[in-house]
Amino acid sequence: MKRLTYWPQAFLGITYNIGVLMGALTLSPFLSLASLFFYGGGILWTLGFDTIYGLQDKEDDMRIGIKSSALVVESYVKLFLFLTYGGALALWGIGAWLLERGAPFWISWTLCAACFAWQIFSLKKDLPFNCLTRFKANSLVGLLLFLGLVFSHLIL
Repeated sequence: MKRLTYWPQAFLGITYNIGVLMGALTLSPFLSLASLFFYGGGILWTLGFDTIYGLQDKEDDMRIGIKSSALVVESYVKLFLFLTYGGALALWGIGAWLLERGAPFWISWTLCAACFAWQIFSLKKDLPFNCLTRFKANSLVGLLLFLGLVFSHLIL
């Protein structure tokens, strides 16, 4: 997709998060609205963190003529991350509200928001190691989201 569009990260998000829908269909023959909100949140999250990853490669991408969202949003990357990460949090929050998740989820959701805020405010888009560190921090976001969902389900 990097040869066709400046938004290959969107296609990554669509495919990378399909497991949310597949998992939901193992529990029910129909997709719930909540699962669609979690899927959409995952797409936005992927769009954000993979754009951070792409910032490391922007010079190489330009030199060899491939496309990336990092090239499109470079001049306003922090606003872009605020919108994608904020959108992900909003969609996950709506999904959790529909599922009537309890305190463990909301605690993990708040910690995810704090991790996103740290990534955005401390990002130095021209320092590859800084970008890589923020990209890798998203493994913590995934763990927090997972644990929040699991423990809020167990406590209900």
